[in-house]
Amino acid sequence: MIEAHPSVHLEINTYTNLQERGKMVADWIEAAYWQIIVPLLGHLQRRSVERYWIGLAAWSLRGAFPRLYRFHRENWEHLLNEIRAGQLKQFSLIYKVLDEEGYPSLDSCTLQVHYLGLDFSGVAHRLVVNISRSLYGPSFTREVQQQWVDVAKQAAVALEAVTGYITVDHAGEMSPYEISIALNPLEAGRQLRRRLRGYYWGNFLSQEHILRLGGMERIRREAPCYLVEDLSEGRGERAYLQLTPDLDNFSDGALRALKEYLHSLLPPGEPRPYSLPLRVV
Repeated sequence: MIEAHPSVHLEINTYTNLQERGKMVADWIEAAYWQIIVPLLGHLQRRSVERYWIGLAAWSLRGAFPRLYRFHRENWEHLLNEIRAGQLKQFSLIYKVLDEEGYPSLDSCTLQVHYLGLDFSGVAHRLVVNISRSLYGPSFTREVQQQWVDVAKQAAVALEAVTGYITVDHAGEMSPYEISIALNPLEAGRQLRRRLRGYYWGNFLSQEHILRLGGMERIRREAPCYLVEDLSEGRGERAYLQLTPDLDNFSDGALRALKEYLHSLLPPGEPRPYSLPLRVV
């Protein structure tokens, strides 16, 4: 049995040429760092979490292996400048809590940008924030939740997201829904103009998704969501659907209604049994 260890997961996918928008990508990384990572690290310090490791990894355009750095301001600024110049295809900030013996525990935090489309033709790029839910404890407040949503919306608008999602679940290279139907993540990444990566508390739709659901006004009327927000801002249609007011509190019934509503946009497949307790209804 795999240990249950859900995380708060934000993922934005885009086909935009991110090399050409290196400054925008670097600006988003800094925004995510200051709005999400820094407050979390402050919270962990107040909880006296003293044993941890934090580092940076960067892959150059032709590099098969990462360059690894200790996290400090000089290295951070150096790598952000490489992103601005379009010189990296992947970047990660990784934080891990260490156990009593000094080994990495399952509690972790990741901020990542991966230009997947450079290595795999037609696959969308990924921007990710993934933090173990246990690191927050009861401090995951509505204010913290709004910081996550704001960072996601910033990426969706500035980098012209094709889709994306926010959830508390077991998520990584594959979304929870993709795990449940055993969908190859690269194949999923080629379908995102017409398909979503599942149905979650927070969902980002782009032009083709909106068209297939009947347009923005119809979505406002029919989506079984607490919030439907138009994020188009003159650069193609884009929408954000939020299931309930509280990321930590929504029923299977609400999730099932959203699944039924988004059915035409989901990759086909039958759920399979998994030892991970996925939030898939």
